[in-house]
Amino acid sequence: MSDTTKKILVGMSGGVDSSAAALILRDQGHEVAGLTFELWDSEDGTCGTKNDVRDAAEVCRVLGIPHFVVDFRKEFRQQVMERFVQDYRHGLTPNPCVDCNRTIKFAAFADKAKELGYDYIATGHYGRVDYDRADGRWHLAMGDDDSKDQSYVLWSLTQEQLSRMVLPLYPYRKEQIREMARQAGLPVFAKKDSQDICFIPDGDFASFLCRYTGEEPPKGSFIDRDGKVLGWLNELAFAPVDLNEEAMVDEWSTDRGVGCKYFSQDAVIKLAPRAGIQLDESLTPAEKLKVVQGLMEQDDPRAEEIYDSIGAYLAYTVALYSQFYEIQHLIVLGRVMSGKGGNRILASCQAVLEAEYPQLARSVRVMLPDEKTRRVGQSVAAASLPEIQK
Repeated sequence: MSDTTKKILVGMSGGVDSSAAALILRDQGHEVAGLTFELWDSEDGTCGTKNDVRDAAEVCRVLGIPHFVVDFRKEFRQQVMERFVQDYRHGLTPNPCVDCNRTIKFAAFADKAKELGYDYIATGHYGRVDYDRADGRWHLAMGDDDSKDQSYVLWSLTQEQLSRMVLPLYPYRKEQIREMARQAGLPVFAKKDSQDICFIPDGDFASFLCRYTGEEPPKGSFIDRDGKVLGWLNELAFAPVDLNEEAMVDEWSTDRGVGCKYFSQDAVIKLAPRAGIQLDESLTPAEKLKVVQGLMEQDDPRAEEIYDSIGAYLAYTVALYSQFYEIQHLIVLGRVMSGKGGNRILASCQAVLEAEYPQLARSVRVMLPDEKTRRVGQSVAAASLPEIQK
């Protein structure tokens, strides 16, 4: 082997790009082998299926290079699919391809290359790896075909991984790659590009989430073109819950006695003196809330009394508005719901409903979102209000 010849393990998905990458490196005189990850139990899909494994094996046979298959179905399910599902449950929009590249296709790929005795790894991504002598670091850059740039999906690669990375497609355009593969007799030269998430080839995320979890996702707080609230009733934050003439005034809407003043930090601050907690008046409202939340985390009975009161008030409010709306789900948001306090409010509300409104308790589901979402409750509620047509 000459000084310029490298031992390179090519990650082969069974598609035309990775197949062409192996072809180019072989023709350059490098010692090349292909490696394919079996990622999930399916014949159909766009990456890591049984069909893809067979296609990659056939390409390697035509090229006359070794082919290795690694079963990563368990890791893929745990580190990519499960995270995808959990992120969607928390209202995020994950990119599972980036997670797969970070945790499997490169981390595990690089480890496997070392184990098999290969010094470098290569893929069919359209991008370029450059070494900058000035700063002594490896950098990702776009390939010559900017319409097919994939350097962005490689952003998570470490310096060590980049130092061993070879991206041979950077000077080519897609049509050149297909023609190159056709002339070499590679059976995948006309194979369709993978555009969708590999384990959701039809692009129907909702159906996949239902099948994967066995659950029907709740409807979201969307507003139709006519200003009608669909699924969730969100205007409770700005609906009156206290008809007393001396009720608190909301600084946003200037309305008196609306829900956001009674299920928020304002309620905690108002109830604190009655519970025997004296708050420093020099503190901001948010700082005062943190004081009570800190006591709540220590299971202080005075703080518990405050949150129990808010929960009871919430239950009576639900009972009131159930006379006007058919409420099925009630999600409670806001900084006051953070930590143990939120759980206490929820428990108190449920206890009152079960004791005084048992039928309502069975028909209404009161719930809390994840910790991060709880803290931006008013913003979520305000953003979901329909525009009033004048």
